[in-house]
Amino acid sequence: MRTFISRHLIFGIAGLALASSNPVNAAALFVYQGRLLESGVAANGVFDFELELFDAVETGSSLSPALTLPAQTVESGLVSLPLDAMSLPAEMDGLWVELRVRAQGAPGFTTLLPRQRFESTPTAIVALGAAPDSVDGESIVDRSVGRADLGIGAAGSVTIGDNAVTGSTLAADSVTASAIASGTVGSAQIADNAVTGMLFQVSSITAAGVAENTVGASAVANGSVTSQKIAPGSVVSTKIPENAINGSRIASGAVTSAKIQAASIGASQINSSQVQRRIQQSCTGGMISQINQDGTVTCEPDSVGIGAFGPPVQTFVSSVNGQGAVSQVIGALSERFCVLSLVEKTDVDGTNEIGKCQLVNAGPWVLQATTSEDATVTCGAVCFPYQ
Repeated sequence: MRTFISRHLIFGIAGLALASSNPVNAAALFVYQGRLLESGVAANGVFDFELELFDAVETGSSLSPALTLPAQTVESGLVSLPLDAMSLPAEMDGLWVELRVRAQGAPGFTTLLPRQRFESTPTAIVALGAAPDSVDGESIVDRSVGRADLGIGAAGSVTIGDNAVTGSTLAADSVTASAIASGTVGSAQIADNAVTGMLFQVSSITAAGVAENTVGASAVANGSVTSQKIAPGSVVSTKIPENAINGSRIASGAVTSAKIQAASIGASQINSSQVQRRIQQSCTGGMISQINQDGTVTCEPDSVGIGAFGPPVQTFVSSVNGQGAVSQVIGALSERFCVLSLVEKTDVDGTNEIGKCQLVNAGPWVLQATTSEDATVTCGAVCFPYQ
């Protein structure tokens, strides 16, 4: 049977170096030290310990849940157990410590009696300095360092860890424009979609606050820029790069004459393959046959150049009793203008008989009468000579 005895028990505060004028806070590290004998010999090995506080040396009431410290190494009987003071009562005077021990993984603990009275050792309340890295996040109670504890310039970029300051750690309106140095916040410091319209006061963003080329098309949502958001005269030609605005970006009917300044669209602004320029030329003694892309015209003379007509001349030709085609030349095309004036058919009494009149311009004007079977036809033409 294994028996344990613990002697020379000490409670103390170990390894503190606080660069502060404030009293030691409750997060200080306590150490339980003592000597453990196993069957009268200094113990060696790995042991599990339990520690519990009472208000009397015997019996009494427990003042804290049992604190289990598993797998503690003991060499030559020396026991040194670190205790987080946050798990201990705030008032430590008049307390008694009960220690229980077992070999690692053994089924039950052995209580070491008698209980030992808690005795605190002297501790430095004020230190003149702290070694580098001796005070870390685990050494400082949450919210124990306030604005009044930090000097101007005390917290710089090298003292703030990556992702240490988030939206949840900043009070509303705590970061103002005067607190942000020029150029300290760039695109690398702003997460995608982190800045929305609700975060800006009216008129807080001015032209001077937006660098050239910082806002591209991909940063502007469809329909987000309306006429109410564009000040008169704020968009000029120097602000719009070549080919930045095309047909797909202009709503149907959006550009009216009222929105186009007089003389703002000239020849250099017009694609001549799509929009023809104003006509810059006329035709004298002829007519316009074509308007070119550059506004010039192609002229040609009048097809005849008619000035007036002379007295009309009547001409007749007949095909009698199925005579067939009878033709008569009645003048040159360049000399007169002729029209058919008479078609008179007789004896056309069969379904297949023909009685036809035709005025042909086959070089000269030709009046032709055509019949078949026993049909007869008389054709007339009237011609107006050119003057």
